[in-house]
Amino acid sequence: MGGESNRTGGVRRISPGSGWRDLNLPELWEHRELIYFLVWRDVKVRYKQTLIGAAWSIVQPLFTMLIFTAFFGILAKLPSDNLPYPLFYYAALLPWAYFSGALQQVTNTIVEHQRVVTKVYFPRVILPLSAVLSGLIDFAVATPILIAMMLLYGMRPGFAMLLVPVFLLLAVLTAFAVGLWLSALNAIYRDVRYVVPFLIQCWMFASPVVYPSSLVPERWRVFYGLNPMAGVIEGFRWALLGQGQFPMLAGVSLVTVLIVLLGGVLYFQRMEETIADVVETMSGTVIHVEGLSKRYRVGQREHYRTLRDVLARALAVPVPGLRRISKSGPRNPGSDHVWALDDVSFEVREGEVLGFVGRNGAGKSTILRILSRITRPTKGWAEVRGRVGSLLEVGTGFHPELTGRENIYLNGAILGMKKVEIERKFDEIVAFSEVEKFIDTAVKYYSSGMYVRLAFAVAAHLEPDILLVDEVLAVGDVGFQTKCMGKVGDVARTGRTVLFVSHQMNQLRRLCDRAIWLDAGSIRGIGATHEVVSAYERAMSSGSSAGTGRLAAPRVKACFLRWEIIEPQASEPNVVRCHGPVTIKFVVQVNEPLRDAQHGIGLYDNGRQLVWGTAASRFRLEVGTQELVYKLPMLPLRPAAYTWRVTLFDEARLVDDWEGIPELLIATEPVTHWMDEWSGLLNLPSEFSVLRSQEVGE
Repeated sequence: MGGESNRTGGVRRISPGSGWRDLNLPELWEHRELIYFLVWRDVKVRYKQTLIGAAWSIVQPLFTMLIFTAFFGILAKLPSDNLPYPLFYYAALLPWAYFSGALQQVTNTIVEHQRVVTKVYFPRVILPLSAVLSGLIDFAVATPILIAMMLLYGMRPGFAMLLVPVFLLLAVLTAFAVGLWLSALNAIYRDVRYVVPFLIQCWMFASPVVYPSSLVPERWRVFYGLNPMAGVIEGFRWALLGQGQFPMLAGVSLVTVLIVLLGGVLYFQRMEETIADVVETMSGTVIHVEGLSKRYRVGQREHYRTLRDVLARALAVPVPGLRRISKSGPRNPGSDHVWALDDVSFEVREGEVLGFVGRNGAGKSTILRILSRITRPTKGWAEVRGRVGSLLEVGTGFHPELTGRENIYLNGAILGMKKVEIERKFDEIVAFSEVEKFIDTAVKYYSSGMYVRLAFAVAAHLEPDILLVDEVLAVGDVGFQTKCMGKVGDVARTGRTVLFVSHQMNQLRRLCDRAIWLDAGSIRGIGATHEVVSAYERAMSSGSSAGTGRLAAPRVKACFLRWEIIEPQASEPNVVRCHGPVTIKFVVQVNEPLRDAQHGIGLYDNGRQLVWGTAASRFRLEVGTQELVYKLPMLPLRPAAYTWRVTLFDEARLVDDWEGIPELLIATEPVTHWMDEWSGLLNLPSEFSVLRSQEVGE
């Protein structure tokens, strides 16, 4: 797969790729049954659950023939080489319908089989080959109509009809040659599948489908024959209808097909070495954002003008040229533009929970507004696959005069839920909101907590493929907030994709697989959640004070200057990334000797809960810079930001009381319960085993 596989007896050697490789025909022959079953599957599935089934392969070309005959044969009166136009057109439509259908089928075949391509090895060229061959079934089904039309018009085929398989083979080779290029390119550039319908439409008018090739001037015939389908179509008409001489265009078309086929095989084989990696990287991507930028206008805006103002201005400046000059002045001197997003690019895979961190105004909400199609980007683009549900603001569309029951239906419809879906989930929504007794009361009588609980309950029961959440989990009391977190966690565990904006770092750590740090509209960091969040917290802590330490104060007896982690050594002296012993030092500047010193230390979490503390007493500190060192066997704390508080006394009098800057950041991998309410404060690793009863007895 990743390289060439050479077979010697029963041994296969896997080695790095050697660049351009030829088609391995013996290997294709080994997989001939796979080709058969793929063709069988395509034919069986193509018309599954249709009303008339395979009859569509007759109905479609038949109605197309009638429409084209009416417009091109009767109205436009295009020549048909002395043949009835329906017969003339249908004889060309058969190979063309096969070719165009094969191209549409083969273009997306690698992407459609991405799970197979990334998990099982077989010659990838089998996929476009089977897609091309499956179209022959439709061709065979539609052929009797042509035979019936020939009999109807009194056309008797001659010996030239024996060459029909040759021209059909030329059509198959043409579809296969072009399909190799398209399928390989579409695996890398997904825009290809959107170009193919336009390409087919242009190609049809460049081929003698609705007109004879005799309309092409003689001096251009050779160049016209470079179109392979020109030779195929002319060959079909000559072999079936017996008109004219052997089409020389077929020879030029054959040469063109062989060149395109050779190039397609070589390119596809070269791409096959990396195509699994490319498809696996792009497979499952439900959101692709590329160069996204959004500009807003800020400052003073132009005042609204009435009809009277417009008429007065027109009378005051009657000449249009002078009016334009007068308009060109500084109408809004206070207006300006700001880029809320500036060249943002990222991808989100299916089932991933992605968090966004950043200061207010960094562009987090703007991204969600663009992805939910509330606003459009100024530059760049975003591609979203699947149904999107957004929780950007709870209670959107709630009307105070309506009851809770009525607002559930109204708000659910605004959020994109169907009435049947709302009715099915109604009891769950009411139970989750905890407002059962007041569900038939107008919401204007609800407390603010009841209002937001009901609004969140409606939004939380959406079932989108992609859920966008923007700082809406801090609703209600602590108990309801826990329920909200659990609900979003349940959504994430069901495999849905979630984009989550929050200023609560612990929420992001609990819910998100990855995080993006936005700063002034640009991406400053992207990666694992604990790494990005820790970097953001560290930057915010250092940015909120003068450096990472403290200036010495010469007029006090002593003061703490800074703290840092000595062991384990790391590039970031305030971050713990692994379980194990930790050594921490606090640097103290002593200006006067401390004869009877006492020292206290405490470690607090974000909620100002004391996590750990100790004290030391009856020691001396001489003048100079001193270090107070603590050796801890481990710091088994839940990943988060913590704050040191250290004190220093001399003879029971306070000398210094300092909250350490920067914060201590615990960035170890979580090893406790996956649900936050059961994970606790400590992040202690453990080993679990089950002993059999006889082992317990021993």
